[in-house]
Parts: sequence; structure tokens; C-alpha cells
Amino acid sequence: MNSGARLAATAGALCAMLFGAAFLVRRLPCGQDLETWLALGLAVLLLLLALPWIMHRNASVLARSGCSAAALVAGIATWVAGFHFAGIPLLCRLF
Repeated sequence: MNSGARLAATAGALCAMLFGAAFLVRRLPCGQDLETWLALGLAVLLLLLALPWIMHRNASVLARSGCSAAALVAGIATWVAGFHFAGIPLLCRLF
């Protein structure tokens, strides 16, 4: 398996883990679910942003930047999809 395939597999596994975690986060009490989802999402997005720079050391800066941007877009899409499909409430209570 070359480094590009390893990078795609790792990014895909992280996105799948993030999507699956949305359904676990949904079970948390009101108020903690959104905070946990935000923290988990930011951690995974930062990891996806750094992943090409760690795994693609021999690639050019332009290639690593492109892979990093693509992984970041995929992570944001997964983050929003998990938020939507798991039904994490945005506002639990107003007062």
C-alpha cells in the first residue's frame, strides 16, 4: 500500500469514527452533548489537517497542502452530517 492510499484510508477511518461518535455524543445530558461534539470535531479536524504533513514527507508542499485541504473539507462535511443525522440538539433549553 503506497503512502497516498494509507493517507486516504486513515482519513476515511477518522471520518467514520467521527460520524459514529455523533450517535454516542447524542446520548449525553443536555448541554454536554454540544460541547463534547465541538471538542471532538475540532480535535479530528486538526488531526486531519496535520495528517498529510506527517504521512507524506516525500511529497511536495503543494501536494501536501492539497491533500490537507481535501481532508479538511471531508472532515467538515462529516462533522456537519454527523450533527444533522444524529440529531444533536443545538438549543436544549432556552432558560
